[in-house]
This record gives sequence, structure tokens and C-alpha cells, in this order.
Amino acid sequence: MTLELQILVAILAIFACVYITRLLRTKRIELKYVLLWYLVLIMLLILDLVPGALNGLTALLDFQLPVNMMFFARFIFVLLILFSHTVILSELSKRNERLTQMVGLLDQRVTELEKRLGETDKHGLYVRFKPDPEIFEETVFDYDTILTRLREQAFLNAGVRFL
Repeated sequence: MTLELQILVAILAIFACVYITRLLRTKRIELKYVLLWYLVLIMLLILDLVPGALNGLTALLDFQLPVNMMFFARFIFVLLILFSHTVILSELSKRNERLTQMVGLLDQRVTELEKRLGETDKHGLYVRFKPDPEIFEETVFDYDTILTRLREQAFLNAGVRFL
């Protein structure tokens, strides 16, 4: 490998480490997902900065060619990623099951409360506000201001009626 290519690979690996660290710090990715990527980048840096390491590792693991060893390493990396995703998927499946059970229990509770309240044709919310003179200096309302504000809210919240 030429010196220029070694420098380029080292720069790209360092840039990838910095980018992954930035994602981790901004909480866009969790630590448990980052560790495998860090391991791969560190190994890439070692193989890049120590030129004879690949040939030595190939001889140590009894591969015929360095290309075969790299193919095997990539295969192992993909298996690790698949295993990691399997664990994550299993955790999400368990969480989904718990949430489904919670929704079922809450739905049952809402149904029981609706039965207890009985049938009604009344819907909505009725709000009364009476200002406390100890808190508010002025308790006289400007009805034009209130009407304007209510119209703005009615425009922003379609279907709202004021009685």
C-alpha cells in the first residue's frame, strides 16, 4: 500500500471516529451500538499504520493470502452486526409485548369507566374563570379583546365552538 493511501485511510478512519463520537455526544446513537464500530475502526487503524501487521496476522491465523483473511474478517463483522441487531430486535419485541398488554388494560379500564358514567349526548369541556382580586390588580374584562382572542383560537383549532 502506498504512503498516500495509508494516510488517506488513516484520515478517513479518524474522521469516522470523530463523527461517531459526535453522534454519541448528541445522543443520536447509543453507546451499545457504537462499540463495535469503534473496534473495527481501531483495527483498521492498526492494520493501516503497521504495514506488516496484515501479513503477520495472515500467517498467524494460517490463511493462504491476506485477501482471504480480510474476507473472513468482514464475514465475522457482518455476523457480529447481525447478532447485535437480533438482540436489539428481541428487546424491542419484548417491549412491544409489554406495551400492548398495557394498552389492553387501559382500554379495559376506559370501557369500565364509560359503562359506569352511562350514555350521554354531552361532550366537550366547560371552563369558568373568575379572577382572584388578591392576585390580579384589575378584574374588569375587555370583551372585545376576549372575543378577538377566542376567534383566533377558534381559527387555529378547527371544530371548536364557544357557547
